[in-house]
Formats: sequence, C-alpha cells, structure tokens
Amino acid sequence: MTELTHITSRPTTDFLDEKIRAAISNYLNSALAVLITSLLLAIALISLDAKLTTKVLVWLGFQAFWSSILLFLYWRYRHDHQSIRHMWEYGLELPLSLLTGATWGIGWAVLIEPENITSAFFLSITICAVVLGYVVSTPLHKAVTITGVLACLIPVILMALWLGGLLFYWIAAAATIFAIVGCVYGLKLNQIYMEVLYQREENQRLLDALSKEKQQVETISREKTRILAAASHDLRQPMQAMRLFEGLLAAQLTDSKQQILLDKLSQSSQNLASLLEALLDVAKLDAGAVQIQPRPVELNQLFRQLYQRYADIADTCHIELHYVETHQHLFTDPEQLTRILSNLLDNAIKHMGRSGKILMGVRLQGQGLRLEVWDNGKGIPEQEQQRIFDAFYQVDNPERNRTKGVGLGLSIVKRLTNLLGCELRLISTPDIGCRFILDIPAPLRLTEDALPVVTPYNHAAEPAPSPPQNLHTLLLLEDDREVAEALSAALSAWGLDVRIASNTQKALQHLHDWLPDMLISDYQLEGGDIATTAISAISAHMPHPVPTLILTGNTNPMIIRELQQCHLPTLYKPIHIETLKHAIHTHFTPQV
Repeated sequence: MTELTHITSRPTTDFLDEKIRAAISNYLNSALAVLITSLLLAIALISLDAKLTTKVLVWLGFQAFWSSILLFLYWRYRHDHQSIRHMWEYGLELPLSLLTGATWGIGWAVLIEPENITSAFFLSITICAVVLGYVVSTPLHKAVTITGVLACLIPVILMALWLGGLLFYWIAAAATIFAIVGCVYGLKLNQIYMEVLYQREENQRLLDALSKEKQQVETISREKTRILAAASHDLRQPMQAMRLFEGLLAAQLTDSKQQILLDKLSQSSQNLASLLEALLDVAKLDAGAVQIQPRPVELNQLFRQLYQRYADIADTCHIELHYVETHQHLFTDPEQLTRILSNLLDNAIKHMGRSGKILMGVRLQGQGLRLEVWDNGKGIPEQEQQRIFDAFYQVDNPERNRTKGVGLGLSIVKRLTNLLGCELRLISTPDIGCRFILDIPAPLRLTEDALPVVTPYNHAAEPAPSPPQNLHTLLLLEDDREVAEALSAALSAWGLDVRIASNTQKALQHLHDWLPDMLISDYQLEGGDIATTAISAISAHMPHPVPTLILTGNTNPMIIRELQQCHLPTLYKPIHIETLKHAIHTHFTPQV
C-alpha cells in the first residue's frame, strides 16, 4: 500500500481554486445584501430628515456602483476564474473589501446628524450589522476580513471623536471595542474555516488515494484471475488427455498388479481433477454464472443422504456422524444447499484433528430456520476465524497436506450462502470445537403441505448409456493434439466415426464429402478461432441444425459468462469419458 498524503501546511493549487470559487459564489449574496440594506437605511434617513436626501442619494449611488461590480464579477467569473486566480486575494478581494467597507464607514461620517439621535441610532445599528456581515461572509482570507472591519469602523471612530460629547465618545469607545472584537472573532472564524477546508481537501486526497488503491487491488485481482484461468486451462488440457487415456487403458489391463498401479494413478489424477473442479466452482461463482433453481427440499431426506455419503468416511477417521431428525422443509436450490453442507461436513472431518463427533441439525429461529453443523474437534483460534473463508487458507495445514484439501471448500461455501441469500456464521472455541451456523430467512421456509417435495440433488453417477440412435458421425474441433487423440479414441471405441479439426478452416474442409451428426468443440482453437464463431461458420454450411457441445478448459469468468449467454451446452475439462457420453446422450437431437 502506498503511503497516504499527509495534511500540508500550505494551500495547494486545488485548495486555492476552492477558496476562489467559494468567494465568487458569495458575491451575489453580498451584492443583494448591500443593495437591500442600503435602500432600507436610505428610506429611514430620508423619512427622518428630508435635508439628507441629496447626501443619501449620492451615497446610495456609490453603494449601487459597488454592488454592480460584485454582480459583474459573479456573472463573469463564477464558472471560469482562472484568469484572476493569480491576483484574486490581494489584487481583487482586498481592494473590494477596503472600498466597500470605507463606503459604509464614510457614509456614517457624512450622514450623521449630531442633533438627530434617531438617525445616529439607525446608522450605528447598520454599521454593526455590516461589520458582523464582513466577519461572517469573508472568513476565507483573514486580511480581507480585518480590512473590511477596520474600513467600516475607523471612519466612525474618527468622526465620533471629532464631534465630541458624551454620546459620541461612547460611540467611539464602543466602535473601538467592536473593531477589536470583530478582528479577533474574524481571525478565529478564519482559523475554523481553514481547518474545515483543509480537512475537506485532505479527505478528498484520502478518497483519491483509496480509489487508486482500490483500482490497483482490482487490477491485481483481475490479473490474478486471468493468470489463474490461464494456468487452469493449461493444466486441464493434459489432464483431460490423461483421464481419457486412463479409461482406455483400464479396458485393456487384465493383470491385477497393473490394475493396482492404474488405480493409484487414477486416484492421483482424481485429486488433481478435484482441485481443478474447485477452481472452476470459484470462477463460476465469481462470474455470476451459477443460476439458482429453487425447489421444495425436505431437510430430513437431505440429512439422510449426506449421512449415507459421509458416515463411512468419518468412521475411518474415528469420527461419529449424526443428524437430528426433522420435519422442516425449505424452498431453495437443493444442489447448492447440498454443496454447502457437503463442504462443511468434509471440512469438519478433515480438520477435527482428533476423534470425536459431528452433528447436523436444524432449529427454529424466529420465522426462519437455522441449519447447524457441530463438531467437538480442536476448534479454531479467534484470530483465524475470519481468514478460514479466504481461498487457499488453512489453519492447521502449513505443510499443504493434500489429504486435508486445498483450502477452497469454505471459500466456496461463503460464496454459495451469499448466492442463496443466507448468512453463514462460525462460533468456535479452541479445544472445544466448531459450530457453523447457516441462518435461513423466513421466506425460504415451507410448511409440510405447501408444495410437493422434490428429492434433493443426488451426486450418484449413472452407468454410461449406449450411443444415441442415429448418431454415427461426429466432428471434433480441438487444437490440443493429445486431447484430440484421446477424445477421438474414446468416442471411436463407442462406435462413432470421428473426424478432427483444429480450426474453422480445417473443419469446413471435412464438409465437402462428409456431414457430422454432432459437433464437439473446444472454446479456444488454432489461429485465434473460438468455438462460437467456428460453430456459426460450420452451421452455415450444414443443411440442417447440428447438435453442439462445447468442451473447454478455460475458466476465465468473462468466458464463462459469454458461454452462458450463448445457451450452448458446456462441459469443463477435465471430465471422465462417461460424463461426456452422458452429455452427448442428453444433448443429441437427431434431425429427421
């Protein structure tokens, strides 16, 4: 993080511009106040003594002149003050303050009638109001404030002393005190205003610095995502070929020792595939490509399925898994809810650190529900409890033991709970255990008879089907040679006539004497081609629409969103050949 700019003791160019803008915006109010106050005072003086009419009108003319100057300055420079910024303070503000202040002070001296106490009263009250107006309306420059105050009151003091008498001596003394108080108060007000403006400027600097830091963090995050997606894609390509060749090799091995070695190889590739799947889940969630499909869910049935899946795994770690029977129902996405609870159970089993118990249950919380997963393991220190939801972070796995996972499970859980509109919390005490709490809002809760219950998401794999009827030829667009050979061998073994092309041009060459019943395309092809443009070009040369399946290892969030918007069936490498066959069987629609 870069060091944030500290508060400076001298105004910057932007700060000076701010002062000029504030002063010029005040010219309109000052001109109107001068005109109205002068007019009211003139009416009062003329009504008290008609012989003052000439003097009052001349004085009123001067006031109107200075007010017109203020109005002109406001109109001329309110939007463009750059031409006067070099002379504003001492070449414009100070002379204006001196002349307008002197107009008021000299006006008092000229218009005062010693024998007319009432006119003296009106004049003195007006001068006091003007002085207060200067103090309040010109706090941005202390020299301007002091000049205005003294220009108003010095003529009053001098004239009062020259007139003499108890009343005017008292007025001179009061004006002197008022001048001192006005100057002191003006200086104090200037200090307050300047501190406020400096603070506002500093706040803006902080906001600008934070904005730059945010942009840098976002840039780093995008770059990280891009690099991770590229690395993921480069890993998925050979991983895909390896898994397909494993399937072909498994069908040919008969020796038990060789089969054991192949099983170990398959387990290693499965571990790597699990990591890539977790990375894909994160990329999909960050890209907003996971769509919620809410359905009624019977929680007891969900708990039972999770128990059946994890009870034996927990038992091998000397952990007892239990769940509390319930009759509660939810209206949510069963697949995503199952993934959340699966990750929480998997996390508890891997990180308990000792034998113990894990308990799943649900309880009422106001109008909503609260799903909870308890364990009595080692617990998590308080300072680590927020960080466990960060990607790749694990509290008790500094050696990166892959049997404890890779640290993406809870990160995915946090994203999924936000997606479902739920709140995930953790309560943990070291040496006592952990309690993960999923608060379900009231709108997601159902009564038993609200809707027919749909079976929760089931991860159980089905046996691979036979090739779909009428599917005989398949065009494979794949630029990775190893993956293309592995896919071609696996699909050819399924009884299909498979032809391979690495880009659009080579694919079109096959169409001269041969037409595919189905297309399977990688997203990134040779020469910068992409699947969507290649599919469009091939479809234009076909007599009828051709079922299409995209098989890609690219997990860039932008690409995920693009593929989702294209509404083309998409699978992400690496996949097992049986999964691919299921997808072909699902998405193939024979043309009549």
